[in-house]
Amino acid sequence: MTTFSKVAKKSALGGIVAVMALGTTVACSSEKPKDPATSNSPAASGGATSSTAPSKTPVTIAMLVPQYTTEPVKADSPGMQKIREYTGTNIDINWVVGAGYEEKLYATIASGSMPQVLVIPDNKNANIVNAARSGMFWEVGPYLKDYPNLAGLNPQIMSNISLDGKTYGLPRTRPLSRSGLLFRKDWLDNLGLKVPQTVDELYEVLKAFTLNDPDKNGKNDTFGLSDLGSASVGAVIDYLAIYFGAPLNWGVQPDGKLIPSFMAPEYLEAMKFNKKLYTEKLVNQDFLIVKEGYIANINQGKAGFMLTAVDSVTTAQFADLKKLNPQAALDVATGIKGPKGEFVQADPGFAGLLMFPKSSVKTEQDLKNILAFFNKMTDKQMIDLTMLGVEGHTYTMENGAPKVNTDLYNKEINPLNQFMVKLGIFGPKPGDTPMETKWKGIVAGNEKKGVSDPTTPLISQTNVEKGAQLKKQITDARGKFIMGELDEAGWQQAIETWRKNGGDQIISEFTAEYAKINKK
Repeated sequence: MTTFSKVAKKSALGGIVAVMALGTTVACSSEKPKDPATSNSPAASGGATSSTAPSKTPVTIAMLVPQYTTEPVKADSPGMQKIREYTGTNIDINWVVGAGYEEKLYATIASGSMPQVLVIPDNKNANIVNAARSGMFWEVGPYLKDYPNLAGLNPQIMSNISLDGKTYGLPRTRPLSRSGLLFRKDWLDNLGLKVPQTVDELYEVLKAFTLNDPDKNGKNDTFGLSDLGSASVGAVIDYLAIYFGAPLNWGVQPDGKLIPSFMAPEYLEAMKFNKKLYTEKLVNQDFLIVKEGYIANINQGKAGFMLTAVDSVTTAQFADLKKLNPQAALDVATGIKGPKGEFVQADPGFAGLLMFPKSSVKTEQDLKNILAFFNKMTDKQMIDLTMLGVEGHTYTMENGAPKVNTDLYNKEINPLNQFMVKLGIFGPKPGDTPMETKWKGIVAGNEKKGVSDPTTPLISQTNVEKGAQLKKQITDARGKFIMGELDEAGWQQAIETWRKNGGDQIISEFTAEYAKINKK
């Protein structure tokens, strides 16, 4: 492909900011390969050949990176100095406040004056797709074999980031499944119950948490499950549908045809289960409109269970619960076994891409210098840096375990993870608490039973144009069914309306794309 001319760039991307203001849907799992980033061998630290190694003169790489801290990380901070020393590369970062990052990103692309590395939160945005197809960004797939760490990235994740079967950047990798149960362990103990392992056991525990005064305060003021029914990612029905054996978002039929999960009979069974929970008031009755309250139900001591990311148990999300009740105890467990086995909701395994514009990465050697930098940034030493920071500065060793200055780490080190291909925070480290060890074990085990979305690497133009509107129609009908305002015949009619209004075309386009990428 040839590089866009300036005129063509402006034509293709001039409307990006306006388009983004309208909002887009973020395309948000598999056997884990041996991690070459844990190797200290020369091959893991550089490239496989001299042609892939950085030049002896320090290379400067300019980046556009989102910032979620009060102030940007200083260029002379100890962490940045360590990166320069280890990689032999100077990095010039333009930190942009996270809330305004996408607007700045797309304005920068539209201007045609770009740094060498862009953090792209949504690589399936229609404008990014068009730009990549036009030749604006480097396709890096053919080069990765020369960089051992990058070549060893999880194949499922690399498939998920692809466009038309090609790789237009490096993923900011994440675990392939963080899903599970988060619950009040003290409530279970108060009632003499065990952690539920099946759908039926989950129902019985949720019922007990609603009716049997699990907090022992003598009041009828608790319910079992904090339910979230919105169209946002993480709706409880999506977790339940996986437990019942439904596909995640889309599934592949034996004949190769793709269908949306809500057309699967298992999805209907999950909705019936959710309806039962709602009717018996085992979930919050405002589940369709609740947002922040989804977590607040736990923090305020109202609900006993959430279906969520298990790593959230050791974050500050639930600090208010401890303030309210210092004796409260949270715990986590893996998913629930349903009628067809034990499955969990998978994640795409990445949070956006690092992409490289041809207008600023002008030569193949420039690209190789950048890939060599990111290859070294996936060495264990650099992953450890972004996990703990600099010894003697952000942490000290006490009794063989690191004691981290959390405030300093969050200010100077954690922001560096925004341009990391691999993160260390999801792997075991010295000094992990028992709960951290537990949820990390669950995340690792989930990779073998995660149900992934086959459309993650696919593009349907009709879905881009009409998908959000059509999804809302289904979401509204789903909510009415769960609340008892729509019967099964009405649900089937909602599906037929979805199909006639563009759904069948989306099915056709996804099926064709899937066949194209997976043909042998």
